[in-house]
Amino acid sequence: MDLSTIQMHLDNFATTWTNWGKIFNTITDVWMNVIKATNFLSSENAGTAAGWFPNTANDVAVNKATN
Repeated sequence: MDLSTIQMHLDNFATTWTNWGKIFNTITDVWMNVIKATNFLSSENAGTAAGWFPNTANDVAVNKATN
């Protein structure tokens, strides 16, 4: 194995982990947006939006009270 092949493998390794990092960050962002949307829809300030998930507002209130 010559030096250029080693360099190519190291570059591929770095690129692979950089791209996996982007994927994990995107998954985290998606889950955070789901959590924010759920909190919005279940809050008292959401008005009629809380009607979409009628039990969620109560579940959030119980969870806040127990924590």
